[in-house]
Amino acid sequence: MMPPRRERPCITPECKSKQHARGLCMGCYTRMQNAVMEKTTTEEQLMAAGLLLPKYGKRNSHSPFTRAVAKLQKNEQ
Repeated sequence: MMPPRRERPCITPECKSKQHARGLCMGCYTRMQNAVMEKTTTEEQLMAAGLLLPKYGKRNSHSPFTRAVAKLQKNEQ
């Protein structure tokens, strides 16, 4: 079983902090947001490079589980 997110290390190389959101610690996540707002990079580029995990959760209903449930519901109709 995988440990809870807050016990896993940040996915940024050489960072020793624990994950906060999308695989990044609070500091790396803040820097990522600033870089995206300044248009020096995009979330898609960071995800392709393995430096950012996809969005999951309440604001985005595209988690694997939610997609599987949607497919089941679509098949029942």
